Amino acid sequence: MSAKSSITTPPSGPCGQSGRRLLGSRAPGLLRTPLEVAMALPHAHLLDVIDIRPLGPALPDAVSTSLIKTDRIQLLHLVLPARRDIQEHHVDDECTIHCLEGDVEVQMPGGVRRLGPGQLVVLPAFQPYSLSARVDSAVLMTLLLRNGDAGDSGGRQAP
Repeated sequence: MSAKSSITTPPSGPCGQSGRRLLGSRAPGLLRTPLEVAMALPHAHLLDVIDIRPLGPALPDAVSTSLIKTDRIQLLHLVLPARRDIQEHHVDDECTIHCLEGDVEVQMPGGVRRLGPGQLVVLPAFQPYSLSARVDSAVLMTLLLRNGDAGDSGGRQAP
């Protein structure tokens, strides 16, 4: 089993006969921002099995990906390099931030929530927040959508 994040789909799906698709690997020397999502890759479909196990040694070369998106939900696998922050913003509905590996701080006006592997926090609607990875980290973010949108194209900077 590869350490890279993957989606398992039926052999007749977009992956061809292997039934396995790699969701992200970065070309050597190519810098990407933590929220850069590989949108050119196909999303999983309802009922697909999505592998979100820790990437381990492959984490430094992984990129953030949108795993699945429907009219009502979006799952994002965010790869956060150490000491790189995601600036403050918010989404229009509740969302979850689940630390898969590493050490992540969720910073909000009312305080900081530090997440380690296996821990998550549920943010209320319109909650301004930023993310900061203390070490190379990966999180699973679940967004509730309204007609396929989390609000102003998936989030906006907080006031």
